[in-house]
Order: sequence, then C-alpha cells, then structure tokens
Amino acid sequence: MIKISKKFILILIISLIVAIVLGGNFPYAVFYAFVVTLVLELIYIYKVAHKLHIAFKGKNNSYTAGESDNLEILVKNYSIPYLYLFNSAFKLFDKNYNGHCVYVDSNKSEIINLNLTFSSRGVFDLGKFNVISYDLFNIFSLKKEYYVEDKKIKVYPKIYPIDGKWFFGDGTCDSRNINRNFNEDTSLIKDIRKYVSGDSLKRVHWKLSAKHRQLYVKNFESTSGKLGNIFLNMSTGSYSADNGKEMEDKCIEIAASLINYMIDNGIKSKILISDSKESKLEIYNHQSFNEFMEDMVKEKSDGDIEFCDFININIKHVSYRGIIYIITPQIHKKLCDTIYSLINKNYKVVLLYGLKEAYNSEDVQSLDKIGVKTININNIIQSKLS
Repeated sequence: MIKISKKFILILIISLIVAIVLGGNFPYAVFYAFVVTLVLELIYIYKVAHKLHIAFKGKNNSYTAGESDNLEILVKNYSIPYLYLFNSAFKLFDKNYNGHCVYVDSNKSEIINLNLTFSSRGVFDLGKFNVISYDLFNIFSLKKEYYVEDKKIKVYPKIYPIDGKWFFGDGTCDSRNINRNFNEDTSLIKDIRKYVSGDSLKRVHWKLSAKHRQLYVKNFESTSGKLGNIFLNMSTGSYSADNGKEMEDKCIEIAASLINYMIDNGIKSKILISDSKESKLEIYNHQSFNEFMEDMVKEKSDGDIEFCDFININIKHVSYRGIIYIITPQIHKKLCDTIYSLINKNYKVVLLYGLKEAYNSEDVQSLDKIGVKTININNIIQSKLS
C-alpha cells in the first residue's frame, strides 16, 4: 500500500492555481517541476522497494520460558535510506517495543540490537516484518510485508528444581530412599556402548555386535518400581481469568517439573490431560520426557470435558501403587467432592492449585483434615526463584 504526502499534494495544487492565475512560463515551469518530481519519486519507490534485505544474525531457535536473548537484526539497503520496521511478535516479549526507525546509506547495512525475554511457552514466528519505505523527498511511503524464513522459535516450559518435600509425606518418594532401590527395566534400553571386561554376556547386543564385528552391550533404564500419576487440568474455561495464560503456563511447568524429578529418580509416571485429545502419556525415560515437552510447547486448554468428570472417567487408568497429583488453577466444591471420593477409594492425593490461598482457605483446610497434601503453585515457584 502506497501513501502520498498531503503536504506535497497541497503544494502541487497551490502551484497549479498560481500558474493558472498568474500565467507565464515560470509559474508553469514550477508546477511541471513538481509534477515531474512526483512521477520520478513514484517510479523510484516502486523500483527499489524489493531491494531491501533483512536477516537475523546467528541466534538460537529454542528457549526456555523466562530466558532472555539479544537479537541482532541486519538491515541492508541498496537504494532506500529511510525505513520504519515493526514486528508484532516482538511486542509479545517487550511491551515497550514500538518498532525501529532506520536510516541506512546506500549499499551499507545497519544492525538493530534488541533484548527480548521469552516469558511464555509456545511457537512464535519472528520473521514477519511490516516495513514502511520512504523516498528521498518523503513524498511517498510504501508499506509492505517482509518475511525472514526459518525464524520460528520454540519456547519450552520452564523446569523447576524439585525436592522430596513435594511428595506425599511418607518418605517413599524421597530421592535418598529411591537411589538405594533402583532396579533395571530390561524392556527399556537407555544406550549402547562397547563391551568392557566384566560385563555380563546377558547384556550383549548380539545383532549389533555381529554387524560391527565387535561386542556391544546394552545399558538399561533404572527404575524404582514406583509410579506417579498426574491429572492436569486443560479443560476449556479453566484459565479464563485475566492472568489465565500465565496460570496455564505455571500449571504445565509444575507438571513438567514433577515428571522430570520422577525420571531423574527412576519413577515411572503417567500424565492424564483433560485437553481436546484427552491425552494419556506414559513417561519412563528422558527420551519420552523430551517428546512430552515437545507436546507441551503447543498444549492448549481446549478440552470439552469438565476436569472433575475427566478424573472420574479416567481413574480406572491409575494404579493404586502410585500417588495421584492433581494440578489445577482453582479449588471448588465439585473438585473437593471428587477428591473425597478418591480418598474413600484409598488413593493418596496431592493437590497443586494456582489461586491465592486466601480465596481457598476453607477448602484447603477441609482437604488437609482428610489427609490430602495441598500445595500452592505460586508459593513453590516463588521459593525457587528467590
């Protein structure tokens, strides 16, 4: 889209009126000079607008929520010296961002430095710029989109360090106890390495050894035999408050942190998510955890089923051997009734909730009385950040 300066149009009209009123060669010469300038500048801006080049200089394409990075944007111009660049994606990470005015001499380049804090998980396209180009006399401005390919970034949920006090207070999931009781799961291969003296022949990977004519052995995943079950609230409307996106991210981060802790301590985990797919994922090693994290980058609270109904329907998939962790932004009567039902069925329950404890004090106290461990997500995150 092209715009013309109103001031220049006004000058052009005035010069025409003066030429008509006064007559003579000089007034008409002035008018024709303005007309020629108008035409030449119009041709100029159309011809050279495509010669703009924008590129990012060697930065990462993946981050963890909360990370900051300095982005360098290279602007090279071959003909147009005056530019205004705006990228709407930058506004997501810098509220003070209002674009950049750039003056670039012909056949030279300019580097724009920008510090962004990637506060929210997701996939973001940083490659789309709205560029306004101006001709030499600022008569015309041409607005067009410029796209830098392969500049999509992923922002993964943040992982918080977890300690044993997160878990149910019987000490069975404390890392000091688990580490003494690791067992190898021969169905889960962790990695493969060359044979060394003393290795058991039961570990030999015969097919690979025959292929390479050298003995290779399998390393298996270590597990404690314990299970952790997580219900994550991703039902539609659960995060509708003003800080809904922020709370949604926190709940996913806590779920990821819990699972990461379990993997590090040999605990198999199962997470059941009340999203549109009603996801049920078993996570037993770091590879499956990485796959889970890829899913969580794009996870949305779009589940059609209400969270408590989701728990009641899917409790059949949960083993009595494991603790149930319920992660949700709020506590309400129906959730309390659902948890009472789980306790009556002899499940152990840990509730992690997001709203301020002052709003849920009565519900929290009633759950504490029946043996439910209640944890405020905000308090844990703050303790890890301090």
